[in-house]
Amino acid sequence: SDARLDPRLYDNPAIAELNAIAYAGMPLMTSDGQVLGSFCVVDNVPRGWTPEQIEILRELSLAAMTEIELREQLLERQLIEQELRDNRQQLIESQRFVERLIHTLPDVVYLFDLDLAQIVYVNTEIAQVLGYSQDEYQTFSGEKLYSLVHRDDQPALRQAIHQRAGLKDGEFIELDYRIRTAGGSYLWVHPREAVFLRDEQGGVRQVVGVVQDISRRKQDEAMLRGYVNSLEALRHVDVELGETLDLNS
Repeated sequence: SDARLDPRLYDNPAIAELNAIAYAGMPLMTSDGQVLGSFCVVDNVPRGWTPEQIEILRELSLAAMTEIELREQLLERQLIEQELRDNRQQLIESQRFVERLIHTLPDVVYLFDLDLAQIVYVNTEIAQVLGYSQDEYQTFSGEKLYSLVHRDDQPALRQAIHQRAGLKDGEFIELDYRIRTAGGSYLWVHPREAVFLRDEQGGVRQVVGVVQDISRRKQDEAMLRGYVNSLEALRHVDVELGETLDLNS
């Protein structure tokens, strides 16, 4: 056939620019039906195309389209992988920032897993406050941790432990109790716990806690109570002395 005589092609610039006298083409169509262009062959003299040649052209167009889609998929995969690498790096940097932040805090920070019934993370401040190493403290079971608490404070702690499973987001559990240090002495602490992680059913899986050493505060409170008691005793002595003087007079 002669493209110059075909009403669909006679004004195509390729006829003059490429001397495309004979033309045959197949659409390059995506799997969802979008036409990207055409796969074509040209000759510079008029000619016809046999059914076998048209079939070869069709197969070549399909192969070209497969290659195009594979390249697109490869490009998309590379972009996704790059995005994952970027996200992973950002996550690593965020984790490092959080770890640096936690390790600079003067308080003990820990994660307690309710399913495992043990501490799964604690910052290095645990060594300064209680004298246990980070690795050692993370091996303590819930029962072991409970046994470190002064027996007079264990009932209140037991009640707080039972409240963990029912914690709502934004709620806190906090109390004061005495805990035995690695050296054997007792230290007053004030832990404050909140939900850190939930399971697929919405139940509490992990709680995060921040523990403050309040021994100095407890000492100050005891000293203040001592002063108050002393003043009250002096007041009674003063009253009794006044009454005695009145009787003698």
